[in-house]
Amino acid sequence: MDMVVMRTRKLMFGQMFEIKTQDMTITVKKDVLNGVFHSRSTPGPAIVQFGSELEQRFSAVWNCTQSVGSMCSGVSIRIIHYESDAEFPIDDDIAQLTDIIDVSLSNPNSGDVLEITNLTEPVTVSLPILEPSLGIQEGLCHYWDDHYQDWLTNGIDTVISTDSATISCLSSHLSAFVVMSVPQITTPSQSNVTQGLPTQAIKHSQVVDRKDNTLILVSSVLALLYSVVIFSYGGIAVVKYMSANNVMLSADEDPPYSQYSYLRLE
Repeated sequence: MDMVVMRTRKLMFGQMFEIKTQDMTITVKKDVLNGVFHSRSTPGPAIVQFGSELEQRFSAVWNCTQSVGSMCSGVSIRIIHYESDAEFPIDDDIAQLTDIIDVSLSNPNSGDVLEITNLTEPVTVSLPILEPSLGIQEGLCHYWDDHYQDWLTNGIDTVISTDSATISCLSSHLSAFVVMSVPQITTPSQSNVTQGLPTQAIKHSQVVDRKDNTLILVSSVLALLYSVVIFSYGGIAVVKYMSANNVMLSADEDPPYSQYSYLRLE
């Protein structure tokens, strides 16, 4: 990247260069931000539109340093088109629908990267689908957050083109962008209650089921023991009462005292 920075500083207004490696293409141009910019000259480039807000901020003449009177013409635009996720890893269980496009602007004199955030007019990055013949799955634009070292979605909108060949990411800031599939969780069926659930969810469900069955078994045993105790205690109490009061069951009653019809012995 040091070579890229050195070459960028030597660019004249309106000039550009492109560096291609095995898994990425770096395109750098010094210009104003009107029109569209391509991520590479080879087929299948992403297209970046910066919008009028950034175009006005970094016009043909703007103050690019803290000192008064130090002016710059345009800005240095760098677009890196990654054909792999080596720099920005993606989970294996999530489908990557587009290449990764990293977009940044830098001061044309110093080479310092400009922080672009909280735009009122979004930057549009249009990403071609890697396999359009398979049809677009339900995709969602993501950007790379350097602080969390992860892909996030806040401050970015997803728009699918009418021909379903590209997905556009509308962002209020500059970063690396990619479109990934939305994880699908199907509704559990009666034949397979874990169908479509992630592995961790299935394991949790099985543990919960085992706990529930154990609780039901313990509750049933306790209820049975309680009934036996109450029945036994009641029987002892009745026998003691009958003995103390010279009471006996009538001959036509079923034992042990089903209808509680008693004869007192005088």
